[in-house]
Amino acid sequence: MCLIVFFSIISYLIGSFSSAFWFGKWFKNIDIRQFGSKNAGATNACRIVGFKIGILAFTLDAMKSFIAVQLIYFVPNIIIDSEAYFQIKILFGICAVVGHIFPIYSSFKGGKGVASMFGIFFGLTPFMGLIAFAVFIILIFLTRIISLSSICSAIVYPILIYTSSYSQSITLTVFSVLSCFLIIVTHRKNIERLIKKEEKKLF
Repeated sequence: MCLIVFFSIISYLIGSFSSAFWFGKWFKNIDIRQFGSKNAGATNACRIVGFKIGILAFTLDAMKSFIAVQLIYFVPNIIIDSEAYFQIKILFGICAVVGHIFPIYSSFKGGKGVASMFGIFFGLTPFMGLIAFAVFIILIFLTRIISLSSICSAIVYPILIYTSSYSQSITLTVFSVLSCFLIIVTHRKNIERLIKKEEKKLF
């Protein structure tokens, strides 16, 4: 239990590295949270700091939670693919996402956690995570709207889990639904703008 608490804290600290915020500071000497959507996420980084840096921020944000999930292998006596195995992996991943949203290194004002959620998807179910990410990328090129792509890929993930062998895991099934709900809730303002056809496009 002490190790689980310890690695949960480590996961939060890993997640607290706000890529978009620090890249804004390092490359433009600005606080990205004062511009655009005022969000310390990869989408705002694309608009304010540049597309290449935004992509790098997205990649690092996903890697944070992916790395956090892999900390499970430092916890002894855990049976692979057991419910406890998935529960602890999800715990570490969620701690990293919480760190991304409320980063201790940058005044607890971070991003929405979409890229970090993708990191958890990859860490838990690599193939399903890849499909969800593919949906995300395809929709970006078709619609050029990040929020819509994020919401759709979040909806696809629980469907993939439910229609696969992973559905045997109650933990994974519940997590996939809750993660979808979380992403939809954090994008409620975006949904309002989508309905009004006022949502900005990436490029």
